[in-house]
Amino acid sequence: MLRDPVDRLYSQYSQAAGAGATRHGFLPWVEQQLAEEAAWRPRQGAVWHGFYARRLRHYLAIFPAQQLRSYLYEDYLAAPRAVLRDVFTFLEVDPDVPIDSSRRHNVTRQPRLPWLRPATAPLGTVLRRHLPRSVGDALRRAIHRRPPRLEPVERAAVLPIYASDIRELPDLLKRDLSAWMRA
Repeated sequence: MLRDPVDRLYSQYSQAAGAGATRHGFLPWVEQQLAEEAAWRPRQGAVWHGFYARRLRHYLAIFPAQQLRSYLYEDYLAAPRAVLRDVFTFLEVDPDVPIDSSRRHNVTRQPRLPWLRPATAPLGTVLRRHLPRSVGDALRRAIHRRPPRLEPVERAAVLPIYASDIRELPDLLKRDLSAWMRA
């Protein structure tokens, strides 16, 4: 499942910020990640994971193309059942298995009051065990919010990191990815 690498990176940043793992803004966080990842061997980390063409070329050098399948996250969001049906067919399992895709899982949220997080975090586990899901969901909505949207200026600053990799992908995937190049 491939997601626009800039959007994926911002999502990872939002998750880190929501968990209290960073107090930096997005662009300073990206700079910090780049500096840390430059020394890592093998290459890994938040920024590195967005270089899909490099990884896909590696897989294609080892496995025949007909044994691989790639999906775009945007396609999954637009038609989850169709993507899942194709995955199941590819894996040669029953494509008609009923899957509830109405509820989103692992949605990034950030505390509305980050300073309160250290005091309330231990309660989360206890409350999840003892409260009905509907009450827990309502509580999460009350104390958390969706992260702010990625600003165009931030996207434009990060896009050059992935631009050459994004330009390689359409040939490998046989898909138009021009939308990923928008600044």
